[in-house]
Amino acid sequence: MQAFSVGRGNAGNVTVNAGGHVFLEDRSAIFSAVTQTEQFRGEGEGGDINIRARSLSLSSGSQIAASTEGRGNAGNIRIDAADSVDGRDGSVVQAVSLGEGNAGIITITAGDRVAFDGVGANGFSSGAFSSVEGDAFRGDRRAGDVNIEARSLSLSNGAILETSTRNSGNAGNIQLNINDSVSISGGAILRAVSTSQGNSGNVTINAGGLIFIDGRGSTGVSSGIINSLGVVPQFGGNRRGGDIRISGRSLSVTNGAQVGAITVGQGNVGNIQVDVTDDVLIGGGSVLQTILGARGNAGNITINAGNRISLDGESGVFSAVVQTEQFRGEGEGGDINIRARSLSLTNGAQLNASNIAQGGAGSIDVGVRSLDLDQGNIFAITNSGDGGNIQLRTSKSLRLRNSSQIATSAGLAQLAGDGGNITIVTPLLVANFDGNNDIVGNAFGSRGGRVEINTQSAIGLTPRSIPELRALLGTDDPTLLDPSRLPSNDVASLSSFSLNFDSGEVFSASDLVELPTTPVDASALVATGCPSGVENRFVVTGGGGLPPAPGDKLSADALLTDWATLTAPETQNRATVETTTPEVADTAIAPLVEATTWQFGSKGEIVLTNADPATPNQFEATPSNCPSS
Repeated sequence: MQAFSVGRGNAGNVTVNAGGHVFLEDRSAIFSAVTQTEQFRGEGEGGDINIRARSLSLSSGSQIAASTEGRGNAGNIRIDAADSVDGRDGSVVQAVSLGEGNAGIITITAGDRVAFDGVGANGFSSGAFSSVEGDAFRGDRRAGDVNIEARSLSLSNGAILETSTRNSGNAGNIQLNINDSVSISGGAILRAVSTSQGNSGNVTINAGGLIFIDGRGSTGVSSGIINSLGVVPQFGGNRRGGDIRISGRSLSVTNGAQVGAITVGQGNVGNIQVDVTDDVLIGGGSVLQTILGARGNAGNITINAGNRISLDGESGVFSAVVQTEQFRGEGEGGDINIRARSLSLTNGAQLNASNIAQGGAGSIDVGVRSLDLDQGNIFAITNSGDGGNIQLRTSKSLRLRNSSQIATSAGLAQLAGDGGNITIVTPLLVANFDGNNDIVGNAFGSRGGRVEINTQSAIGLTPRSIPELRALLGTDDPTLLDPSRLPSNDVASLSSFSLNFDSGEVFSASDLVELPTTPVDASALVATGCPSGVENRFVVTGGGGLPPAPGDKLSADALLTDWATLTAPETQNRATVETTTPEVADTAIAPLVEATTWQFGSKGEIVLTNADPATPNQFEATPSNCPSS
């Protein structure tokens, strides 16, 4: 099904209204195009394609396309499905400009799911594309936007959503409004790309549920969300990469997947913003990154999570300036800002705002309730420019384990730079003893590199001065004054500025006291009592208003009761009773002995006794310090 114009004139529109399902199979197609030949130059507007149905399914290389090869814009594509939209086996929805006009806008809405899966036999990925193509510069063209609204979105096994410009003009934007979940897996990619003198577009995902980005494809390509400015040596200009904005309930980036804003060539890198109400998980070698590989500035990364942020297993958040064989990196690194209930970096994970080319590093700012580093690292490092600052603030604790490091460094031994400062504010700072956990600020022969720690209690860390490090490491070489070469947990400022350790209590490994291995004989701690007939007393005062154990309820029996005064009749009755008591024979009274144990009597009452029932006549000797009778 097609509507096209050859030469001068506009192409017609294509409209499909179906109450049921629409299927395109075996390389079937719906076209609206403006074309040109050797005799006729194409000139006119492309037509729109509108499809309304219960569901739409494309398979086996089928396509829906609006294009132009001449002077004029390509048409737009709009798909409305009450149920689902599916594309697989290299099937595509595309709006393309091969001429001097703009590419069209693609809009897909579905009541249930939108899913693109797989690569066709011809090597083309399933997906939706709005692009400006062509080998020659032809005016200020622009790729169209790609907009999707659905309950869920799935891209799998090499599928692609893309807006791009290959020669001139700006790339379009990608906007996803998904009520539930977004899944990008098996080497699938969501990307906005400019390899022209124009800017790349923004990528925005608004989801009500989980945003899941996982794994690599069969060819090793990482699943991910990419915003990039590619290499265009013949073009100058001030290009800028687009931003990536992600919001949802939670974000999971795992098994080598990535979210990246990258510039290779001249231009500034876009920013990455993540806002979730629950958790962020980055694991299995996955990354969130803004990378500059030429001249410009790296982008900032901001992550806000309502609950937990976890980075694990050689994963990380990177904002960096690098250099390649083709381009020398030159520019400022971007900042990393994190807010969450808790942040953990484990098994080689890291936060890294560095510049290993030419220029300053970015800064890192973390504000959380608790921060845990277990073989985790936080770096702001530069080779020749000024180092970035690291600021860590927690309302509960900061814990370091298993060779974790927090470090800023500026310059090399031959290239000085002002070092970044480290500021830590936390009620409790803990490092496991002899775990080689270090907090270090460095500036080779220049200013900065201060370390300031404000805590109520620091456990397991040892402040180190430069002379002390020289003595412990046996060297004056500044490149070898590295506290990580010591097994201890060290805090050091290796620049001309000082270390400020403001703590109510500091406990280092040297403060530990070795406890005896021989157990204490508890019986030796009990004093032998004196005979009860000589100035001894046995007093029961009750529980003092306290329960027998902290978890028990308080009973009425545990309360103290005031002494009572007997009335006159009671006193008289008691006296009468006492006068009728028979006289006891005048016999020798056995000495009283202190009770040492108890047992049950014949009526179940508790009887205090001084020895084991089996040997009732064994008495201890009276201590020498007891008063004589």
